[in-house]
Amino acid sequence: MTGAAAIREAILPAPRRVACRRAAPFRYDRPPDVAAAGTGCGIAPAWLAGMLGSRCRRRGGAPVTFVCDASLPVAADNDGAYRLTGDATGIVVRARTPEGLLRGAASVAQLVQCAGAPGAIPA
Repeated sequence: MTGAAAIREAILPAPRRVACRRAAPFRYDRPPDVAAAGTGCGIAPAWLAGMLGSRCRRRGGAPVTFVCDASLPVAADNDGAYRLTGDATGIVVRARTPEGLLRGAASVAQLVQCAGAPGAIPA
């Protein structure tokens, strides 16, 4: 999987915006472990770990991390908005609400399923 077009095709519903950076992709040999950074993440981390067949850690330090972030701008038409960022060390899903984190979890699941294992997800 390469580039914004491939990411846009892998995620349903299609994201409003995809921006790929010139950075090393996140590579993994087996489905990546998942963790919540802080509180308020709801069921998203455990749901994703179940979908991927990976472990859900109680605290951060996992390649896929969820952050409930009240400082993100309010999306007037969408409480389920989220930001998904990645680099060579992993993926971070940020959202204002647990609903947004769950939607981000679904996107990560789709990306991992498309990339396979071992796999790589663009930064």
